Amino acid sequence: MIFQFEEIFKRLEKLDSKIGDELQFSTITATFNTTQTANMLGVTTRTLSNYRKQRQIGFVQVGRKIMFTKANIDEFLGSFKVNSITFKTKSNGRF
Repeated sequence: MIFQFEEIFKRLEKLDSKIGDELQFSTITATFNTTQTANMLGVTTRTLSNYRKQRQIGFVQVGRKIMFTKANIDEFLGSFKVNSITFKTKSNGRF
């Protein structure tokens, strides 16, 4: 009886390891449709379509379906990043 439990336990450990490895290499990526993406960016769907046609934002197309990944949206927003300016002060504390 103990032998059976040990054998079952070994099989469960092997399955757990195999499932964990497969989940680690999973490439499931969230995608958003045009309406969802436009709402996130605060633009109209027409403006988003213009950005896409001008290749200002990356996208995924499967057949006629257009989708945007989080990476596409993040890269697009990053292209508008404006760095701050650091002012140096003179030794007397005035600019």
